[in-house]
Amino acid sequence: MKKNYLFWVAFTVTSICFGQTIFINEIHYDNTGGDVGEGVEICGPAGIDLAGYQVRLYNGSNGGLYDTILNLSGIIPNQQNNMGTLWFPKEEIQNGNPDGFALVDNSGNVIQFLSYGGIITAIDGPAAGMISENIGVVETEATTPVGYSLQLIGSGSEYTDFTWSVPIVATPGLPNTTQTLPVVKNEIEGFTLYPNPVSNGKLFITSRNKSIFKIEIYSMFGKCVYKNETNYNNPMNIPNVPAGIYMIRVEEDNKIATRKLIIE
Repeated sequence: MKKNYLFWVAFTVTSICFGQTIFINEIHYDNTGGDVGEGVEICGPAGIDLAGYQVRLYNGSNGGLYDTILNLSGIIPNQQNNMGTLWFPKEEIQNGNPDGFALVDNSGNVIQFLSYGGIITAIDGPAAGMISENIGVVETEATTPVGYSLQLIGSGSEYTDFTWSVPIVATPGLPNTTQTLPVVKNEIEGFTLYPNPVSNGKLFITSRNKSIFKIEIYSMFGKCVYKNETNYNNPMNIPNVPAGIYMIRVEEDNKIATRKLIIE
C-alpha cells in the first residue's frame, strides 16, 4: 500500500461551479492489497477538448499540493446521448482521511474541488483558499475489492443531478453502470414529491397532468429496491425499504423525473 504523506489531497468533486460543462465522474485510489487501476474519470458533453485541463492532487494533512500534475487531454466521445467520459490513470493517489482533487480548466480556473474522508482547506495551487466539499463515500484497503471504484449514479447531464455511490464495479472510460446521460431535468410538468425525507413509509407524488406514475427506487449500489405504479396524489406505501439514501425515478406519459430520496 502507499505510504502516508505529510501533505493532503483535496478531492474537489463535490464543490462544483454552477454552469460547468465537465465534472469528475469516477475515482479509484485504494483497494485490498496493492492498489490497482488508480485514476480519475471526467464526464461531459461530447466534443469538448480537454487539452490544457488538469487535475491537481491535494493532501489532507496540511492542505497543500502533492505529487505531479495530472494533465488531461483528448476529446470527450459521444458514448450516450451526446455525452461521454475519458479515464485518466494516476498512480500513488493518496488514501484519504482526507485527501482530494481539484479539476482545473485550461485558463487555470477551478471547476471542482472535492475531498474524500473529510473536508480540506487548500493553502496553495489553483484552489488556494477554497474549502472542499466531501463526497461522503470512501475506499479502504479492508473493504474495497480490486476492480471497484467510487462513481456517480443517477440520471441527468450535470454534476448536481447525480449522487456518489459506495464502491461498485469500476467502469473506467465508460458511463457508470447505474448512470443515464442525459435526462431532461424535471421533464414532468408540475412534478412534486413529498415528504422527503420519508418518515412513515408513505410517499406522495403529484403533477400537472394527474396521470398514472411508474415508480422505481434504486439503492446507492444501483439495485432496484422498489417498483410500482400509483395514481395521482395517492399515497405510495414503501414500508419494507430500509432507511437510507436512494434515487427515485418517476415516469409519466413517457416523461421522466429523478430525485434523491431519503428514507428514515
